[in-house]
Amino acid sequence: MRKPIIYIAHPYSSDPRGNYTKSLAVAVQILQIGGVPINPLESHIYNELDPHPYEFWMENDFQIIKRCDCLYRVHGKSKGADREVIRVRDCGVPVFYSIPQIEAFIERFVNS
Repeated sequence: MRKPIIYIAHPYSSDPRGNYTKSLAVAVQILQIGGVPINPLESHIYNELDPHPYEFWMENDFQIIKRCDCLYRVHGKSKGADREVIRVRDCGVPVFYSIPQIEAFIERFVNS
């Protein structure tokens, strides 16, 4: 049985280290309910090892989004996460705004 791949669009720039940590907790929640999380904020660590401009990471994220089954937009002000929502909708990928919505999506996905 294939599990759905769920992209996490989470605020970042307002508090990079804090938001990175919070995004890990969201990824764990998704794992616990049966999804496969894609956490683009992991690029926080990549960027510490090999720095690149912001737009490099956004373009990298846009490539990943196209391969996901849905996007979870975590609450909070974020121009980057808003751009990810726009991009994913252009690709026809559904967008959700709560864990209960993600749970329902996973249930439908695994039972289809």
